[in-house]
Amino acid sequence: MRRLKVALGAARGLAYLHELANPPITHRDIKSTNILLDERINAKVADFGLSKPMGDDEKAHENKNDGGYEAQVRFRIRVQGYLDSEYYMTQQLTEKSDVYNYGVMAMDKTKVLCNLHEILDPAIGLQTSLKGLEKFVDLAMRCVEESGANRPAMGDVVKEIENIMQIAGLNPNAESTSALDSYEVS
Repeated sequence: MRRLKVALGAARGLAYLHELANPPITHRDIKSTNILLDERINAKVADFGLSKPMGDDEKAHENKNDGGYEAQVRFRIRVQGYLDSEYYMTQQLTEKSDVYNYGVMAMDKTKVLCNLHEILDPAIGLQTSLKGLEKFVDLAMRCVEESGANRPAMGDVVKEIENIMQIAGLNPNAESTSALDSYEVS
């Protein structure tokens, strides 16, 4: 439940940036170290150092006359392994790049079993049938589609995670528990 809440919180943050902020914002550096958790395990998107507004003028010129800025972005993203495959052709980081990076945090299709062994608690194991897990894996795989046009919008990601949580019998709008309350006392 906590991991789904973190995934939902991060998706909600990105959906806000892409769809509700005025002007909309592309984060351009989504990775696990830029998703912070508060004392109630609520996810917060952080580090806006590489973000850009998505207004028409900014979109048209976002990669021109940036000096070394774009090279810095390419270096940082390559080092982390979070480079949107379309970036090589377009030289543009877009909201679909954020979707790709979000998917990479959940699913690395270059690793054995798509990195599921790192997502699931060892106590749960890969043999356990978890309600909604297959849908979550499918969602993460769609987020890392090679073509940005085939990736869902972050608002759609939010809706799908909320649906997955409901399938699993969880309330997507319930307040997260505090860090201290989430640990069992032995």
